[in-house]
Amino acid sequence: MKLGPAQLGAFFATTVLTSVGAAAVYVHLFAPAAPVVQSATAIADPTPQSATTQPATLPVTPTRPTAPLPPSTDLEGASMADVVARVLPSVVNVRSSQAPRSPYGTPYDLPYGNPYQRTPEPQESLGSGVIVSADGLVVTNNHVVRGATEIRVSLSDGREIPASIVGTDQDSDMALLRLEGASLGLTPIAYGDSSQLRQGDVVLAIGNPFGVGQTVTMGIVSAVGRANVGITALEDFIQTDAAINPGNSGGALISTRGELVGINTAILSRTGGSHGIGFAIPSNMVSPIVDALLAHGSVVRGWLGVGPQELTPVLAEAMHLSAGQRGVLVNHVAPDSPASAAGLRPGDILESVNGERLTSPEHLVTIVATRGAEADLALTVVRGEQRLEVTAHLAQRPQPEGTLPAPTPLPRDLPQRGQGLPPGYVPLPPGMTPDLFAGGGAPSYARPRLQGGTVVAGLDLHDLDDRLRRGFGITTSVTGALVGDVAQGSPGAMAGLEPGDVIVEVNRDPVESVAQFARVYVESGGGVTVLIRRGSSSLYTVLR
Repeated sequence: MKLGPAQLGAFFATTVLTSVGAAAVYVHLFAPAAPVVQSATAIADPTPQSATTQPATLPVTPTRPTAPLPPSTDLEGASMADVVARVLPSVVNVRSSQAPRSPYGTPYDLPYGNPYQRTPEPQESLGSGVIVSADGLVVTNNHVVRGATEIRVSLSDGREIPASIVGTDQDSDMALLRLEGASLGLTPIAYGDSSQLRQGDVVLAIGNPFGVGQTVTMGIVSAVGRANVGITALEDFIQTDAAINPGNSGGALISTRGELVGINTAILSRTGGSHGIGFAIPSNMVSPIVDALLAHGSVVRGWLGVGPQELTPVLAEAMHLSAGQRGVLVNHVAPDSPASAAGLRPGDILESVNGERLTSPEHLVTIVATRGAEADLALTVVRGEQRLEVTAHLAQRPQPEGTLPAPTPLPRDLPQRGQGLPPGYVPLPPGMTPDLFAGGGAPSYARPRLQGGTVVAGLDLHDLDDRLRRGFGITTSVTGALVGDVAQGSPGAMAGLEPGDVIVEVNRDPVESVAQFARVYVESGGGVTVLIRRGSSSLYTVLR
């Protein structure tokens, strides 16, 4: 059939309009924006809505298990609905109310403010939680209930029950609630072993996104042991692409066996919605925190007394470790610490703790901190060609120990004559000059430089004495060769050494003098493993 001019015109007009509309939708959906890591908690809008615009409240449908979890460990041929039906009664919605925030700073200022200013209304935080005991204990995120004046928990069968806070832990963003009432008939969830999770394992996220009610999403484990995300002080997250949205905070991440493997906490998002990058606190971290909060209302952090460091392939090769060696490198053992009592030494490799393979220094720090004081840890240690099994009895984490106070900054226009100096000023030793532009041009006196020593690999090295210890704030317990200055582009600079560092070991032997270090470096033909002390921290590096 032939098309006339009018029909052809209509066809081309329709095609153009369709293309433009599709392009507009693409731009709206996929316009780039800066990614933001945020907690997956929904904040209810406190502004009242009219009867014509207020959304209807979605009913809560009672949920009951329809079939027992199949006995097969791999659930081959089983429907995910069977798993979900088993765990839904263990996941709850958490609604917390916070006191209204005054636009004038304090409630006492309200009567004297703008009389036409609308009175601030209470804020509400919407999140999720997981029942972990039949007597009413519920785990959620600390940010879900932070500052709450009232907490109400909605169960899957429609009941709404008030709750109180048993304890909170800001470092891990965990909170433990107790439902008020007796004979509640609750269904606690079973803990799974999060250390057994692998990339690609199927997981389900259950929670209350955007306050719409219980929702289940499915995905895989994208990564384990995620740290340095900037969400909490203690990070060892499970990363998943299961859709997690605001309101999912505190909800359950479960395995295909219906076991709790994580508490959903945050998302990485450009828009505030799910982009397939969610983070959950692993169950092996949740369980001891729950025990501590139940017993004490807070977490007493454990302390091992080691300096953990990532074991890179370069370090493993330089230290002549076996190919493929994994674990955490110990660069410091504190005196009179649990690690010292267990016989650990700098240079040891910690492979596992209580049978759980260590993936990063942050992983070790999190395990030690969350196990709490008085706990026993079974450590698998690699020392040279030996593999040792030792037990460390953790102590309570002490307050951070500082080193000697750093010299007070010396202003540029202040003559170094001992007159009019700032209180507590320590005169710099002869030949030492402050580093005026350390860190990108901003004046800084934190790292004084010293020249005129023995130059090795671009490092200006000096034997430590009392004068240099005072100038650089180095304690008498630290011995070795002081780095006074570092030449730009030198092997020392490439290895990351800085003025003020002290080289305390070379190839696992103590450094007794600059001459000894220089001799070892020359005899090795370059490429030595050095342990440096920087302030109160230690670090292994390779100096080529």
